[in-house]
Amino acid sequence: MGSAGDVGAAHDLLKRLPELIVRKNSNYEKFVLKKTARFQKGAPTIPICRALLFEVLYLWNYTLFANTKQREGLMQTIQEELAALVPSDVVLISSSHLVIGALHFELGRREQAEASLREALVHAEVCVKKKEQHIPAYATFVLGQIYQASGDVERMKQAMSKAKSSYSDYEVEGRLQTKIKVALESTVA
Repeated sequence: MGSAGDVGAAHDLLKRLPELIVRKNSNYEKFVLKKTARFQKGAPTIPICRALLFEVLYLWNYTLFANTKQREGLMQTIQEELAALVPSDVVLISSSHLVIGALHFELGRREQAEASLREALVHAEVCVKKKEQHIPAYATFVLGQIYQASGDVERMKQAMSKAKSSYSDYEVEGRLQTKIKVALESTVA
């Protein structure tokens, strides 16, 4: 709704979301509730709605199943929306750079991916303070994937170790820990 331009309807839904979610103990529901809590008082903007949508699409693996044309379109839209975000909203800016970096990596553009992921990590401390540890954790993980794809196993292991041990207590941690385990096991095989 909000990402399609109907911010009023999106805001109404976001205000009702806590009563609509049945399983409040699920990590995914906790994640959604935390992300939408900021909109209980004020309506989001279209760029904020879109940035949140792109973050969720990435975290729920949509980008892995998208074709090249879809990835390119998604990346172009994210880059356009990134320019419309308020500079003080470093969490959304960081998450946007995370998604852009992951898309570049999925498209085989390692240098652009690394640059975008480093941008995502610029505000890692702020993300952690705002309980958004998943952003630097995932950015560090994707950097590890880049190193692995480049054949630099030692840097890959360092990045994976950092993603695993430096960031914790976030809703989608189990999901990332599994990805890290699989990546590390693939270097042994």
